[in-house]
Amino acid sequence: MKTKQKICRSCLLIVMLLVTQVTNATNIFWIASGPGDWSVPANWSTNTVPGPSDIVIFDGGGLGDCNININVDVAGIDIQAGYTTGTITQGANTMLIRLSGASFSGGIFTGGTADITVNSNFTLSGTSFTSTSTVLLIKGTYTVSSGSFFHNSGTVKFTNGSTITGSHAVHNVEFNAAVNSNFTIASGTELTIEGTLTISGAGFARILTGTINAQGDILVTNTSFTSGGSATLKIDGTADQLFSNSGTAGQGRLPFINIDKPSGTLTLSGIITAGTNWAYTQGIIDALTNNSTLFLNSGNTITGSHTLHNVEFNAAVNTNFTIASGTELTAEGTLTISGAGFARIFTGTINAKGDILVTNTSFTSGGSATLKINGIGVQTLTGSGLKGRGPLPVVNIDKPSGTLFLSSIISVGTGWTYTQGDLDAITNNSSLYFGTSAIITGSHTGSNALNNVEFAGHFQTHTINSSDTLTAKGKLTFSNGNSRVIVNGGVIEFLGDTVEITNVNRTSGGTATLLINGANDQRFIGNQVKGGGRLLRVIINKPSGTLSLHNILSPGNQWTYIQGNLDALTNNSSLYFGTSAIITGSHTGSNALNNVEFAGHF
Repeated sequence: MKTKQKICRSCLLIVMLLVTQVTNATNIFWIASGPGDWSVPANWSTNTVPGPSDIVIFDGGGLGDCNININVDVAGIDIQAGYTTGTITQGANTMLIRLSGASFSGGIFTGGTADITVNSNFTLSGTSFTSTSTVLLIKGTYTVSSGSFFHNSGTVKFTNGSTITGSHAVHNVEFNAAVNSNFTIASGTELTIEGTLTISGAGFARILTGTINAQGDILVTNTSFTSGGSATLKIDGTADQLFSNSGTAGQGRLPFINIDKPSGTLTLSGIITAGTNWAYTQGIIDALTNNSTLFLNSGNTITGSHTLHNVEFNAAVNTNFTIASGTELTAEGTLTISGAGFARIFTGTINAKGDILVTNTSFTSGGSATLKINGIGVQTLTGSGLKGRGPLPVVNIDKPSGTLFLSSIISVGTGWTYTQGDLDAITNNSSLYFGTSAIITGSHTGSNALNNVEFAGHFQTHTINSSDTLTAKGKLTFSNGNSRVIVNGGVIEFLGDTVEITNVNRTSGGTATLLINGANDQRFIGNQVKGGGRLLRVIINKPSGTLSLHNILSPGNQWTYIQGNLDALTNNSSLYFGTSAIITGSHTGSNALNNVEFAGHF
C-alpha cells in the first residue's frame, strides 16, 4: 500500500512540474538594439539567458539582429509584428520549443543546419521564415496565414495528429504516426511538396480533407492496416517520380489518390495499398519495372483508364469495388480476387493481360464490371477451387493470340462471353460452375470446348445465346437439390463421359437443347425422384459408343433419338414423362427403353 502511495505521489509531482512549465513560464524580451548573440545575458530583459521555463519575445523593444550561437531550449518563442527589421539566425544550433509553441509575425528568421522541434503549435503570420535544412518537427497545429515560408531543402515532420492550415510549398514532408494519428489539412488548403513525401510509423496515419500536391517521390513505410483518410494526394510533378510502399499488402493505406502528371514518369514500386479513391487523370506510369502491385481493399472507386502491373481486389470483409463507367483498368501482370468477404466489382472494365487468380471464398461476389481477358500471350484463369465461391464479374474472353488455360473450379457470375482465342479447359481438369443466373454468349466448340460444366443456383435461370453451342468434354451436372435450375436458349453439346442430374425440383428444365453426341461410351444418370430435375430438350445422336441410362430420368418437352447404341436395361433405368413432351425417333431392339411412365397434370 505504501509503495502504491509513493508511485502516485511521484506521478502527481511529474504532472505538477509539467503544468508549472506552462503556467509559470516567464516572459523574457530581446532588448539588444544592435546585433548580438543569444548566449549574452545583457541582450535579454532579465539579464539571463532564456531556459526551458521561459517564453522568448521579440516585440520591437530591441530591433537588433539575434545570432543563435548555442543550443536553444525554451518554453515558447513569440516573434511579434513590432520586430520589423531584425533577423534571427539559427546557425548550426538545435532549437527545442516546448508547450507554449512558436509564433512568427515579424522580422526575418533564417534557419540553419540543425533540427528545430516545436512541441506545440507553430504559427507563421508575417515573418519571412526560412526553415532549417534538416528537420522542423511539429507536434501541434501548423498554420501559415501570411509572411513567407522558404523550405531551405529541409523536412517538415508532423507527428501526434497535426492540423495544417494555409496553402504553401515545402520541400520534404513526413507524416509520422508513432501512435494512431489523425492529420488534418484544412479544407481549401493545398500543401505542395517539392521533395519527398513520407508516411511512416506503426500507428494509423489518417490524412483528412485538403490537398497534398506531391511533386517528388512518395515513400510509404507506415505499417498500420487502418490508415488512409479523405485528403487528396495529387501526384502532379513534372519530372520523374517514384511511388514506393514497404511491400506488405494492406499496410500503409493511402488517402484519395489522383495521378495528374503533365510530364515525366511515375514509377510504382512494392505493394501500394489504395485508399477509397484511386483516380488517373494523365501521365506516364511505369508499374512493371519494380513488379508493383495495386492492392485494393477498402471499397475503392477507380476512375480514369490506365495500365498497371499486378492488381488485387481483396475483400477481407464484404466489399463493393467500383470502376467508373467508361474506365478501363488494365492489369498487365496478375489479377487477384481474394478474401473471405464478398468482392463485388461494379461497372467499368478490367483488361486482364496476365494471369487471373481467384482465392475469394464468398458465395456472393461477382458484380456488373466486365473482366475482359485479352492478353496476347499465354494466360491462366484459376478459380477458387470451391463450387459457387468467388464468382467472377462479367467475363469476356477476347484473346487476339495465345492460349487461355482454365484451372480448378471457376465460379461464373452473371455473364460468360467467348469472343475469340485459343481455350484449353482440359489440361488442368477445369470446371465451370454456373451458380447464379448467367448469360452465356459465344460458341465453345472443337479445341475451345469446356471440360466439366455444372448448372446450379438457387432458383436461377441461365441463358445460352440462341445461336451458340456450349461443348462440355468432361462431366455435365445439373445440381442444387430442390432449387429450380433452368437453362434456356442455345445448345449444350455433351462429348464427355457423364451427365448427372442431382437436381430434384419439378419445375427445372428450360428451352436449351442437350445434344448427347460423344463418340465414346457415355452415362446419363438421373435421380430417384419422379418428375424431379426435369431435363432440357434432349437429342441423342451418337456416332459411336454406348449411352447407358441410370436411375429416373424426367424429360422436359422434347426427347429425340437419332442414332447410337442405347443401354437402358443394365441399370434398371426409368423414363418419366411428367410434362407435355414431343418424342421423336424409334427406340427398338437393343436400343429399347426399360421402365417408362407417362404422367403429368393435364
